[in-house]
Amino acid sequence: FIRRAATTGEIKQNLFFIGHNRTVLNHDLSTQLGLPASLSYKDDVAKYVGIVSGRVLDENVSQERNRFLLNKDVWDVIQSASINATKDFLSEYIDQATEHRLAILRDVVEDFPSYKRIVGEPSQYINHVPMNVSTSEEMHKTLAVSMARDERNLKRISKYVIDSEPEVFENDDFYQSIEQASKRTIDAVNYGLQEYMKHRLRVIQLLKKCLEINATTGHHYYEEQIHKLICPMRVTSESIGFAERNLWLIDDRLSYGKFFASDQPFSVFTNLDSLERPDLVFFDKRHLMEKQRGKPAIIVEFKRPARTNYSDGDDPITQIYGYTERLKGAECYDLNNRLITRITDEQHFYCYLVADITPKLKNLLRKYGPSEILDGYGLMIRNPDYNATVVVVQYDALIEDAEERHQKFFDALKRDENL
Repeated sequence: FIRRAATTGEIKQNLFFIGHNRTVLNHDLSTQLGLPASLSYKDDVAKYVGIVSGRVLDENVSQERNRFLLNKDVWDVIQSASINATKDFLSEYIDQATEHRLAILRDVVEDFPSYKRIVGEPSQYINHVPMNVSTSEEMHKTLAVSMARDERNLKRISKYVIDSEPEVFENDDFYQSIEQASKRTIDAVNYGLQEYMKHRLRVIQLLKKCLEINATTGHHYYEEQIHKLICPMRVTSESIGFAERNLWLIDDRLSYGKFFASDQPFSVFTNLDSLERPDLVFFDKRHLMEKQRGKPAIIVEFKRPARTNYSDGDDPITQIYGYTERLKGAECYDLNNRLITRITDEQHFYCYLVADITPKLKNLLRKYGPSEILDGYGLMIRNPDYNATVVVVQYDALIEDAEERHQKFFDALKRDENL
């Protein structure tokens, strides 16, 4: 061991092959031993350097002393024996490094369950992980490559089954391929679902955090933070992917809407010359051959958690009704300026007001007549004059509903992690 060598960065963990007391060749051990850059040795940091010398090497060194004049088989035996002796000598350090890599592997698989389909039992799979993998990022890259190979293999097997002619249906290979493709596809779906549910659990936890008081300001976070968590702002459904939105927090059906705009002025997606920006508005595309008609347009409006400073001139229900009136008779267009739908005067609007029902808001809601209490979820206000229904959803109820809808999945995740 060379002590304090780790601070120089000049000496690697190496085997030096010596001929006539001079270094002829050196062999970098980092990719074969999986050791960290420095080792702990007698309460100090050190690097390992192995010296291999002997009569055979002395008698077979070239005149330039830059190689050994040995045939490949003999050299392979010497090199292999030297590396194995080094592994025996450093076995304690190698075992520690292996345990470190195994811990990284388990953490990565726990966070990304889709890797389970290729990893199986981590304590066995670790033998397939390159020895020089020492960080989570490197482990991700290694597993991603293995996943891609496995996906190609599954695709090849599935293609064989799908494209097979009837005369091969009795072959053992055909049935084995069906069984293999079926099992691996089910595993892919199950582990992919686990990963997706872990994402949803994390989103719910983030929403809970957004409802806490900001330690810096002493106030609750603004509604923009919650809006951005549920859906990015200043976008439409055509400009972001499915995975970038968490509309399921409000209602699972919103995730599958055909068109929506988030914090966009009416002038961007309608023929209205208006800069008003609903937080979220949803429309269904209309096709000439589509039979189902009369699906409601949907508006979602967020208010700051625990907000108390409402006024008659800042009434969220009036704000929503104003949006519905503005939209009646309007035409909605996509980013390519193609017509999505025409909003008739008979269009029904289903609206969500996501806000805590503080005493001030509760007083404002009274002027809209009797409201229907939705079993722990919030209030529903129906207004036939505007042909609109407004559901007032409290943030705690939003979280409780999301957790209840996913509870079986979350329980299954906990059981799986405790196995």
